[in-house]
Amino acid sequence: MSHPNSPIPLNEEIKLDPSKTSMSKTDPKGIIEYANESFMEVCGYTESELMGRPHNIVRHPDMPRVVFKLMWERLLKAQGIYAVVKNMAKDGRFYWVIAKLETKLDENNTIISHFARRKAAPADVVSRIEKLYKTLKSIEEDQTPEVAEKYFYGLLEEKDISYDEFIMQVIGSKHISLDSFFDSLTSKEQKQPAQQKKVQQELPQENKTQPVSRRPIPIDKEIKLDASRFIMSKTDPRGVIEFANDYFMEICGYEEFELMGQPHNIIRHPDMPKVVFKLLWQRLYKGENIHALVKNLAKDGRYYWVLTNFETQYNEEGEIICHIARRKAAPGNAVYEISKLYKKLRDIEDAQGAETAEKYFNGLLDDSRITYDQFILDILDVDKNVLIKYFENPLDKEKIEEKVGFWERIFN
Repeated sequence: MSHPNSPIPLNEEIKLDPSKTSMSKTDPKGIIEYANESFMEVCGYTESELMGRPHNIVRHPDMPRVVFKLMWERLLKAQGIYAVVKNMAKDGRFYWVIAKLETKLDENNTIISHFARRKAAPADVVSRIEKLYKTLKSIEEDQTPEVAEKYFYGLLEEKDISYDEFIMQVIGSKHISLDSFFDSLTSKEQKQPAQQKKVQQELPQENKTQPVSRRPIPIDKEIKLDASRFIMSKTDPRGVIEFANDYFMEICGYEEFELMGQPHNIIRHPDMPKVVFKLLWQRLYKGENIHALVKNLAKDGRYYWVLTNFETQYNEEGEIICHIARRKAAPGNAVYEISKLYKKLRDIEDAQGAETAEKYFNGLLDDSRITYDQFILDILDVDKNVLIKYFENPLDKEKIEEKVGFWERIFN
């Protein structure tokens, strides 16, 4: 079935850039969770129009059903498959692709997502497959999809070849190595470092600790930070502020008594996507340090960008006792790159919800075959050692402990 709001097909082809690869990710049922820039550029839909929609939103009515049935049968068996596909853009134009479809499993061998990577189908490939597709469509319309399916498998039996061998023949000698055809996308996915500690705790709930003062109205005016100075804070396991250094208060504009006992999201800027903070808390509760680029909101409504190093501290029993954040001025080039992504995520959150935005972000990482940590390093354009050095020796523990003790006495 086509999408209920499908456009009227036009007999006009979109010529694809053969150097580009379009990518999408769906949930096990085929609901779109991520689409890269190339995918959206070709099909003409925006993220908010695609996220949460069935992938058949780009299905062209010229495509025979038997092809998609075969693809789904293979995917549900966690078997990869190649296919030549005619898709339809939002404006009704069509484009031909060679698609590489794969399934991702969790550690229990349960399907969690499907991936599709596509490149432009050469004209000779299209000419070889198009006649067959027209025949299959005619049989479906004159008879039934089941009859068309039997015809297709009869064709394979007559040639004494499998579907995979058939596709290799269709693609021809110019592209005999399909792995080579998708060589820019076949590098092994980097693995997350092993977790050192696992602590089962509930993620912090918004504003469940102390009431937060009325948030300021954001204004489009940036606070320029001193790149040599650290902005530091410490919270309890639930994210309630226990310490803020002088530069933290100087920049955000709050007095010490206004910050202590408040949730740390008192400085959260509304431009920040929720998925970033969800990821931060998930990592902190696993005992994993994490870096992030964050846009914060000062008391007067101005904003400032920081590169932040978050870490969790434990007592001797392995229980979380606090979270510490060290911040320095974020490099301008990194802010430029990350702000574009954050805007996309916020647009998706507003249009489709936070869960859809989270799936989009995870799809982006899967598409790039990198972990979140490598993503941050790529945005910053530095290696891990440089990033570690950037945050060397900022912490005056005695000063923190002294101030924390003072505010504990005040609250108690």
